[in-house]
Parts: sequence; structure tokens; C-alpha cells
Amino acid sequence: MRFVRATFARLRRLHPFTWCVVLLVSVAMVLIVVPGDLTAFEFGSGRNGAWELRAREIFQQTKADFGGEPTAKRQVTANVRLFEHGWPRPFLFRTIGSTWKWDVDGTMHRSRDNAPYWLKFDKHGNTLYPAPYHAIRWSSTDHWPLEADAWAIDVPHLLIDMAVAVLVIVAIGFVAERWIRWRGGLLRFRLLEMLAATTVCAMLLGWYTHHTRAHRLESEVLEQCDRLTEGNMWQRSEYVGPEWLRCLVGNDQLIPLLHHTTHFGFQGQGDWHNNTQVEQSLKHLERLPYLEYLEISQPVRPHLLPELQKLSGLKALEFPAAKWLLPDSPKEASFVAAAQRLNGPQFHRLEPLRLAEIRVYGPHLLVEDAEELAKLPGLHKLELVNPLITNDELDALQERHPAIVFRAEWRRDSPSPVRHQTVPTITRPTKIKNERDHRAQHAKLLATADAAE
Repeated sequence: MRFVRATFARLRRLHPFTWCVVLLVSVAMVLIVVPGDLTAFEFGSGRNGAWELRAREIFQQTKADFGGEPTAKRQVTANVRLFEHGWPRPFLFRTIGSTWKWDVDGTMHRSRDNAPYWLKFDKHGNTLYPAPYHAIRWSSTDHWPLEADAWAIDVPHLLIDMAVAVLVIVAIGFVAERWIRWRGGLLRFRLLEMLAATTVCAMLLGWYTHHTRAHRLESEVLEQCDRLTEGNMWQRSEYVGPEWLRCLVGNDQLIPLLHHTTHFGFQGQGDWHNNTQVEQSLKHLERLPYLEYLEISQPVRPHLLPELQKLSGLKALEFPAAKWLLPDSPKEASFVAAAQRLNGPQFHRLEPLRLAEIRVYGPHLLVEDAEELAKLPGLHKLELVNPLITNDELDALQERHPAIVFRAEWRRDSPSPVRHQTVPTITRPTKIKNERDHRAQHAKLLATADAAE
């Protein structure tokens, strides 16, 4: 009881300036921690498989609740929005669902309208309410946890977020109080304060200069790659600044300084698409300081690995799987065997890259290939496009490697034996058997070539 009285006595003695600082910081922490971001259920937070799985479950639950049976005169669709809340840890997933119905004449009826955004900025961030616009997330009640059709909460993460918020408020309030008492009043000035302000301004100016130079460097690199690839490339810029700043501002598009090229990909199969030009492009990509995701439209050959290793920030790689080769005649056996040793789908070669995510596609991928990829150190997510893998094999793979998130996708326009579905159907065993027989012939080919040498 005495401790509580002493605490209230100290609070009553705080300077009014300190109370203003605490109030501003408290409002900022609420805007950072409480409002949620609209996200996609396919990927969730991307931090771990269990949290992503919970997001999928409540998404599917809400979608089933708001779905309806279509009729001859009306089409029914369930619209579900998934929000993720929390900083520095996500502590809440919640969904808001509605039913969309289309009549034959094209008229749409919604069971629930989205809440409006009270703060909107145009693409230049300087005019209120034109369209198209960038909306501030915390200016809409939908982003606040006021209602939910389904939700999932992580109590330990909630306690961590609350502790961090309280710690930040108390620390800044303590510094403000000590500073105002030390200087003897709000309107006094000391030389030490001028030196501290100069240091802070210099740090901010250096930070601004760093990002400005990075933008200029990215423009030069992308221009050189565009010339080398004859335009057969794509790139995407994303926000790379601190997460708390993005949450506080409400829309990272209002901070263009902190958007940098993080994704780059080669595309097409034109005359430019040869090893020399790919290597030259990769050498230019070394200069991109924020590159994290790379797509190459050819299998990863050994000669590309040294260039890929120089991409220090690379976290994700997308590439097609190489096809297993067989000779057309016995005379070609030794030549094909040598080429296969060099260019075959040997995924263990990727180990030096220390990738966190891999997306590999091709109609010849078996569960053995996924198993080899799952053994790569540091891998957290593996996406397989058009694989020859059954549901049971995929489930067993997930059980053997619980730390990795596995996703499989089957596309309609692919030669894969199944069509794209939300829940993939079982692949026809004959295709898998044919591929395994093909690889058995390949192994026999290599053994024969080795014996001949």
C-alpha cells in the first residue's frame, strides 16, 4: 500500500511537459499496436506455420458461414477479409465476412458494406479525397478490433506487445522528466542540447542520403539489366523501413523514400536468354542493396552459383526444375551422362545460398525432390508448382519437416495430371510411376557411363 501511495505521489509531481509527451507516445503506441492490416489467408503472417494455419482455418470457417447456394437468377459469393493485429508480434487474426449476390441484370447486393476511410491521400500524398487514393489504415473502423465473425488470438504474443508498449511509454516519459528537470525549465537552452540536436540531425541526414543513393543505384542497375535482357525482366519495389513507422503512418505508400527493389525476375525465352547474359545480369544485381527475391527462368546450373552467392541479401529463389535426360542412341550415352552430372536437378547445390524460401516448378517434380529441398539448411517455406506428388505424400512430407511450410499448386494450363484446385486432388499414379522409371533408366545410364570411363 505504501508503494502505491509513493507511486501516485511521484506521478502528481511530474512536469506538465512530461504528461504531454506521455500522452503523445501513448496515442502513437495505440495506433501502432491495435489497428490491423488487411492480409491474405494464403500466406498469413509468414512467421511460422502454426500461426498461418490458424489464419487459414478462420478464413475458411467465415467463408463457409457467408456462402450460399446460387440460383438460376442469382449468383452468390462469400467475401471475406482477414486482418492481422499486433506489433512487434502478431497477437490477433480476425475475419469480417459478407455475402455478395449478383442478379441476372448485373445488380450486386451486399449483406455488409465496408467502413469508409476518413483519411485518404492521392498518389502524391498531398491532397485530401481525390481518387485513386492511398487510405490510412487506422482511419477506418474495420481495421480496429471492434467486430469479428471469427478470430484467433495468441495470448503470449499479446502480453509481449503490451509489455513493449508500456516499456516504451515509461522509458520516454522517464527521459522527458529527467531532461526537463535537468535543464531547469522548458524555455532554457544549453550548449550540450545543441550538440545533441546537431548529432540527431546529422544521423537523419545520413539516413536520407543513404536511401537516396540507393534509389539512384537501383535505377542504373535496372536500366542495364533491361538492356541486357531486351526487356524480358520484371521488378517490384516494397517497403523496407521499420515496421512501427509503417503502422504509425498508416500506409507505407506515403513513405516512398523507404521503397526499394526487393524482387527481380527474368522472363521469356528469347535470343537473349543464354548463360553469358544471365551471368552479366546477375553481376549487375549484386549492386542492389535490398534484393531479397529472385526468379530465373532456367534451372540453377553450377556456373550460376558463384554469382548467386554474391547476392548477400537473397532470401527467396524461384526457378524451374531441370528435366532428366536420356540419350537417343547408345553413342550419345557418355555425352548425355556428362551433361546430366553438370546440369541435372541436383538440389543440394543450393545449400551455400542459405535460402529461406524456394519456389520450384516443373511437371517432373517427385516427392524425392521435395525431400532433398527440405534438407537445405535455413529453409522455412517450399512452394511446388505442378509437382507429381499426391496429397498423402505432401502430408507425410509436412509431418517429417514441421518447421517448413509446404505449398503445392496445380495450374490448369500445365501438363500436370491434375487441375488447379484449392485442395489438390490425388495425382494419377501412372504419371509418377513413369517418372520414376525414367529416373531409373537415367541412373543406369550414369552407371554404364562410369564403367566405360
